Amino acid sequence: MRDRQPQHFLFPRRFFASSVRGLPPVPAYMLHQVDVPQFEALCATLARERVRCITFPELMAGDAGENAILLTFDDGWSSVWSAAVPIAKRHGVRFTLFLEPRCVEESQEVRSTLDTGATPDEIAVRDLGPRPRLTRGEVLALQASGVVDIQSHSTHHGVVFKSATLKGFVTPDGPFPINGLIPLVQRLDAGDAVSFRPEPGTPLYEWGPALTVPRRFLEPIGVRDKCVQLAREGGAAFFTRADWQEQLRAVASEVPAAEWESSEARLERLRLDLEGSRRIIETRVRGTHVTVLAPPWAEIDAALPDIARAAGYRLLVLGYPFRVAHLNSSLPLYPRLFGDASWVCALGTMRGATKWWNARSRNLQRRRVGAIP
Repeated sequence: MRDRQPQHFLFPRRFFASSVRGLPPVPAYMLHQVDVPQFEALCATLARERVRCITFPELMAGDAGENAILLTFDDGWSSVWSAAVPIAKRHGVRFTLFLEPRCVEESQEVRSTLDTGATPDEIAVRDLGPRPRLTRGEVLALQASGVVDIQSHSTHHGVVFKSATLKGFVTPDGPFPINGLIPLVQRLDAGDAVSFRPEPGTPLYEWGPALTVPRRFLEPIGVRDKCVQLAREGGAAFFTRADWQEQLRAVASEVPAAEWESSEARLERLRLDLEGSRRIIETRVRGTHVTVLAPPWAEIDAALPDIARAAGYRLLVLGYPFRVAHLNSSLPLYPRLFGDASWVCALGTMRGATKWWNARSRNLQRRRVGAIP
């Protein structure tokens, strides 16, 4: 499949009918952070046009109907609670949240929403601020809202090193790797640890998504500790020195023979990730029944379907472009289109195309300030 073929977005029911096997071909759309005016207008239109929003468990149970749509949110941004839930309630819309539980903020706080005094501007800033993720209290409130079904987006959405190529070092002003929002899976003596803000001085090697990197480079713990210690001893002024990178590179060059994760250890790591995600969500959020997995980064590894099936999942939900020709999957696979194209399902191809184009243009503007549509 070529990337982003317009006909898939303009004729979504045709695309899903040709892509989905074993389930009703209901168009599915992927969103992240909430653009309040855009989502309010979309939900109002879906309600007015009598488009029924269902969840994946309903789809798997055969409860779809002719004029249905699947709306999904990935990652668990704060605006899902603050904006998506109150808007969805107003218009009778339901959606699925694909959540990585290790990314949830460990707080019982439930912050204000559109219904309790928060403004759209405040919510947008919150998504880009120091606390952009849902809290544990908000996840519980999401489940209690009656409009959200929570499923798995892996345990942590993290990244691992995929080669011994040194790319740089963590600095106080440069959180790794995506503005401190995506964690690094760091190697420790007792096992792996998930870190959103590794210590300054930590060597950074070429990295990739934890669930799809075919060969993980096991960074030398001793070298990392020496780099971190050097930065710590240098104090607050260390990273202002002209030669700080040269100093750290001199230490990092003392790398012993490169170590790589074995194939067996990799498969075990994937198993623990998928099983852990289900267990944490179902244990912490009463009433959830996690059987659907949306692998993060919109990618899928050939080994993942069998591992997911053994872990208790019954459906894999992917991103777009939807490339599965190389997979002999033991689980059904389901595509999703980009969320701004949901206007086509709401209004039909002729009326929806203009709305889609306008929404896409708005989302591109939002990306420039760091938003994730």
